[in-house]
Amino acid sequence: MKQIHGKRIVSAIAVIFFLAFVAPMILAGGKKEAEPSRVVEVFGAFVDEEARRFEEAIQPFIDRTGIEIQYQGSPDFETLIFVRAEGGNPPDITALPQPGLMKNLAGGGHLTPLWSEALAEIDRNYAPVWKELGSYQGTPYGIFHRVNAKSLVWYPRKAWEAQGYEPPETWDEMFDLMDRMVANGHTPLGRGHGVGRCDRLVRYRLDRGHRSANGGP
Repeated sequence: MKQIHGKRIVSAIAVIFFLAFVAPMILAGGKKEAEPSRVVEVFGAFVDEEARRFEEAIQPFIDRTGIEIQYQGSPDFETLIFVRAEGGNPPDITALPQPGLMKNLAGGGHLTPLWSEALAEIDRNYAPVWKELGSYQGTPYGIFHRVNAKSLVWYPRKAWEAQGYEPPETWDEMFDLMDRMVANGHTPLGRGHGVGRCDRLVRYRLDRGHRSANGGP
């Protein structure tokens, strides 16, 4: 696959869209052209049990196409993917755990945009928002195959209504609201720790400087 895509990665935020790699046989003047590589290297953050489940999930594709998938997982993936990309040794596909990494790689010119067949499948099977989340500056680079809903902010509606607080719709509104809560003697955010149930709460306040420096909380 690398001879097709050069030194850039065909990315997916987390991929399972391997069917797009099945290239039809090309005939020119009755002579068969060189067949593309039948080995695809995938690099990601899945290790141990997650890696085993990922390999199980792609086995039907391997059985159907005969294309060998070589998966490599690492707990240091988020560091190593940049080392490999910048060193000219990228995988064919990378399974990225978050859109931010995809945008950093795309911004560095390390990713190859998705091809027309993949885009057609996205349009057929996904709501437009997923295509947008897998894009950088309007160009789609990735396909979601699963989503873990995290970083949700819950709020007590009755308590907020009693204080005249309203849910913010932008980051600036959120930080304005948090400043207002602090001025009123309230703690704006709490984070649960522990396994299974929240056995203690660590309360903290995000400051604007950290948000500005890091692009978000």
